[in-house]
Amino acid sequence: PLAGLASVAMIATMGVAASTANAAPVWKYGDDVKVTLDANGGKFGSAETKTLTDTTDATYPDYPADGVFDVDGANALYKNVPTYKNANTSGYARVFTGWYESKSGGEAVAPDAVLADGTTLYAHWEAVPSDETETYVLFDFSNLVSYDIDKNVESAGVIQKTANGIKVRLADGDTLAPWQYAATDVSGDGTVFQGEWSVDPATVKKGPDAIIPQTVNAVTVRVGSANGFAIYKDGVKADKTIQFDAALGSTVDGLVAYKTGAIANSWTLR
Repeated sequence: PLAGLASVAMIATMGVAASTANAAPVWKYGDDVKVTLDANGGKFGSAETKTLTDTTDATYPDYPADGVFDVDGANALYKNVPTYKNANTSGYARVFTGWYESKSGGEAVAPDAVLADGTTLYAHWEAVPSDETETYVLFDFSNLVSYDIDKNVESAGVIQKTANGIKVRLADGDTLAPWQYAATDVSGDGTVFQGEWSVDPATVKKGPDAIIPQTVNAVTVRVGSANGFAIYKDGVKADKTIQFDAALGSTVDGLVAYKTGAIANSWTLR
């Protein structure tokens, strides 16, 4: 059965990205947010560190800097990638694997992370044999899921597309961050991906040979709008008819029809 899940609270939070939905640091009005990038063995030209500044938005002066560093602008974290001072030594190349809050180990910071004023981020490096590639963690999507790769992360070499998935680099001691294996179900294929993998990505450190999404049998649901209602699924507005997979026997949650003054809470199956 299709059950409409509707609440004012849900409508109010629609469009909030998962990475910024958590409580953010609070700054005094007008403060800028400065973050130091430590090349951690690499260089920004001749310098070992670089400062990024998220300034108060001049267009909307009632809002202070939010700590997100121009995801698509010059201050994007992964557009600011250092070079390693000994890029090639004894057949090994030093490859940048991400920005981290500690000098070694831990999870990579997301490109759209909300960062507090005074934060220092450290570059991590992987010593990669010039003729080897097994240092990657390989995700084989098997045409069951899709992945939206941040173009700056891809250009920095942290994540690379493959014919049927992605490869993610990790330095020794590092672990995958959740945003590095975020994936969504491919609708209309008769199966649904519910976030389960053949191997738990959170426990993987450089390996195994492949991580494959696990799916269950599903039906494809198509929902159209009528009578001036806009359709939302999990907080995302659909411009036209929305299509998604639902596991057999499941209840469909996160489906809302909304217009000014009204929220639809019942559905008709046709």
